[in-house]
Amino acid sequence: MNSEVTITGPRPLRGTVRVPGDKGISHRALICAALASGRSIIRRLADGDDVLRTRRALERLAVRMKDVEASTVSVVGTGAAGLREPDAVVDCGNSGT
Repeated sequence: MNSEVTITGPRPLRGTVRVPGDKGISHRALICAALASGRSIIRRLADGDDVLRTRRALERLAVRMKDVEASTVSVVGTGAAGLREPDAVVDCGNSGT
């Protein structure tokens, strides 16, 4: 398995991490990107219903996301303070994450 990690600069932390795409990593990547400050690009995002529910839940909390291409999404995080209370119940479906 080929792994590659590129990290530059002491602050802010910037870099690239390549990991195999799967459901658990996809949930965590979306959540971490939502809680970060700035734009994150997530590639090879798993396409299952659970991951879609996590994405929709974060969007309901005012996290901006945009499909860039197949299995790639751009997430604009504003930190935990940028999350907003939704108007209604957030349905996470069967997602335990």
